[in-house]
Amino acid sequence: MVKVLEKNISENGVNYTYEAYFKEILNYAKMGDFDILGHLDIVQRYAFKSGGIYNLDDYKDYIYAILKTIISRGKGIEINTSGLSNNLLFPKLEILQMYKDLNGEILTVGSDAHSCDRVGDGISYVYDLLKDIGFKYVFTFDKRKMNGILL
Repeated sequence: MVKVLEKNISENGVNYTYEAYFKEILNYAKMGDFDILGHLDIVQRYAFKSGGIYNLDDYKDYIYAILKTIISRGKGIEINTSGLSNNLLFPKLEILQMYKDLNGEILTVGSDAHSCDRVGDGISYVYDLLKDIGFKYVFTFDKRKMNGILL
């Protein structure tokens, strides 16, 4: 993925790359068979090295449409803590607030650990953040059955 993004940025520019990414996520949100949409804006993890962290206002319409689609389909989003070591949260805090403002409720939280010493990194921090925003639950899934956990 990193090489594809870097090539796309060098050939087409940062704005094109982010826009193409969010368009693809919107298409998936409309048609995909999933319970939780992960990596909503994970593209910034890879693209910021060569193109900068995206400005939310530039893609707000896409993100709004993605969130509205997910909510209307009874789906949720994943919060990924893997970027916290670089002061990045996936998705951005502003997107979590937008999701809450749109009455989105279904959230999962994961550390995306690729080594056992990083499992659970940042989870308690994100739980506190979610409580501050006004979320009451996070969810887990077992065989596609949702289970709410009170924050």
